Amino acid sequence: MTDSRYAFVYDETLSERKYERDLMALSAKLTTLNITGRDVRLAMFRSVKETIEGMVKQGVTTFVVVGNDRTLDKVMWFLPDLDVTLGYIPLLPPSEVAGPLAIPTGVAACDVLAARFVETIDVGICDGRYFLSEAKMTNTVAEIQIDGKFSLSLIDRGTIIVRNLDIRNKEQEIRNDAKDGLLEVIVKPNPEKVSRWQKPKVEITKMYMKTGMVNSAEPVDVLIDGHMMSGFRFPFGIAPKKLKMIVGRGRKLSPQDGILSERTPSATLRSAPGFSQAPTRKEEE
Repeated sequence: MTDSRYAFVYDETLSERKYERDLMALSAKLTTLNITGRDVRLAMFRSVKETIEGMVKQGVTTFVVVGNDRTLDKVMWFLPDLDVTLGYIPLLPPSEVAGPLAIPTGVAACDVLAARFVETIDVGICDGRYFLSEAKMTNTVAEIQIDGKFSLSLIDRGTIIVRNLDIRNKEQEIRNDAKDGLLEVIVKPNPEKVSRWQKPKVEITKMYMKTGMVNSAEPVDVLIDGHMMSGFRFPFGIAPKKLKMIVGRGRKLSPQDGILSERTPSATLRSAPGFSQAPTRKEEE
């Protein structure tokens, strides 16, 4: 019997014949775990948002995205506004989001779904659109204003990242907190040109903010959870505890040790009008 509380949203790529065996294995595993629900193929309807909103009215409370991070992005822009829980079964690459959420790739993700360990996490907002992991701007000279108090700008071209959930899988790197109501801002200049025997030197500035604004005198491309936006001005914000998501018990949503480093000379820091001093992370604490 189908459980009316669940709906499985499948990526359109999975309709290709080469994925038949994977889908059969997935169906068998879900049946074994007694997890059933309505199946929805993204290619079968025009408006993802209208279809999912209609299913919520019919009693669906858990939507499980089956595909990859791009599939997840197709529902993330509106799903946090609905009173539902989000599950994720990564069957296709790329699936970087699965790492910090402790969700294994393939059929093994069904066990996480069955355990139903739910975390309520923050989501970022860029130009009115929700995002789960990060927004990234490369090779830019854009400036980012932080909480209306001060701004960060690169001395030369570089990368600006506004991060909510850290999708890197390097254990030695400090991770930001996806449950603290803050976005992490990373400003990184392009590596200095050195000889082939030297390691490029890059000094990184890391700070936190609740709201921000990226301004650029030239068009800047912003890669947000797999989709690209282009423009001169991008407002950022954070929606604390906005999304309920099924995760593995080994999830990594908070820093493992210490606070992120304070600013370095890689960027210039200026106070906005009315502020005599630009606070660093260390000073705030």
